[in-house]
Amino acid sequence: MWWVLAGVCGLVAVAVVAFLLRVVVFPPDWVERHPNGRVRARGQHYRGDRQEHWTFWHEESWKECEGEYTQGFETGTWTFYHPNGKPRARGELAGWCRQGAWEFWDDAGRPLGEVEFLTCYPSTSGGRFPARAGEPAAGTTASAEPLSSPTDCSENPSG
Repeated sequence: MWWVLAGVCGLVAVAVVAFLLRVVVFPPDWVERHPNGRVRARGQHYRGDRQEHWTFWHEESWKECEGEYTQGFETGTWTFYHPNGKPRARGELAGWCRQGAWEFWDDAGRPLGEVEFLTCYPSTSGGRFPARAGEPAAGTTASAEPLSSPTDCSENPSG
């Protein structure tokens, strides 16, 4: 009978190791859906926070934006897309703030210019950066202002 107990303990140990590998080393893909059932967002989740690479889609299934999360905050380079799949804007995010140089393109892929974000006004409502009024002009500077929706890529970052 000792061999049955040893076998059960061995199976429990294997199950614990497999679970830890799945959750810690190879975290599961997390999928969020629109009310119509289509995928809204996909990426990694650790301990309740978005982590690593995330991609967001519009309710009509075109890719809206993609970028990295660290401990639930947007970080690094983020890219936003037009409905036709061409890039709309690309730049660095730190939390809910745009920072540094951002590039903008029209829906045909032609460059519209670059904007340098020098100041960030963090959101008190947990929001993300806003849609800007008007298209950027080359060589202009601006500051970011928060929106109320931290995960809504449908807001146009270029106006």
